[in-house]
Amino acid sequence: MNPLHLRKLRPFLQLLPGCALCALFSTGCATVQVAVPKPVVIDVNMKVDVTTKTDPAAQPGTPGAPGTAANPSATPDGAAEEHNLVSGEVQSLKDSRLIGEDNKGYLDVRKLPTGKLPSGEDYGAYVQRLVKEEDDARRVLNLQTAAKEGAPLQTIESESAKRWQDAAFPGEWVQDDQGNWKQK
Repeated sequence: MNPLHLRKLRPFLQLLPGCALCALFSTGCATVQVAVPKPVVIDVNMKVDVTTKTDPAAQPGTPGAPGTAANPSATPDGAAEEHNLVSGEVQSLKDSRLIGEDNKGYLDVRKLPTGKLPSGEDYGAYVQRLVKEEDDARRVLNLQTAAKEGAPLQTIESESAKRWQDAAFPGEWVQDDQGNWKQK
């Protein structure tokens, strides 16, 4: 080959490695298949327990007799049931700062509301009734615990008060040992 001819081709020969790389990378696209051999399966098993308060008239036996739905606080098991049935309503009243936990393990009305409920019941009477129901249930449970442990009722009430006050949310009313009320 003529050296003069190679001189004329030199600029093209210098571009040749770059062109080869471009050709290599432009044809390097390929399809990659990703397949999962078995789909992911999540097995969820759930158990739901629903507890409802039944109409006392629908219960067999004498209405108001000890241990019947009309008087659940007459037995320790009934007291626990009654406590569970009103606990959401009690918490709502605590959140509204209408009631608080006293230093004996029972509830106390801090502010008696006025007005009527949609059912027509006086709101203040409703709060007092609910506090009495909850306190009656707590009293039965405290008496049962005192009998079981052979401890004085006052000791059990003190321990109960501490547990209830420790479980209170910030802002709820609690009574200290000296009888003073404060928001937690």
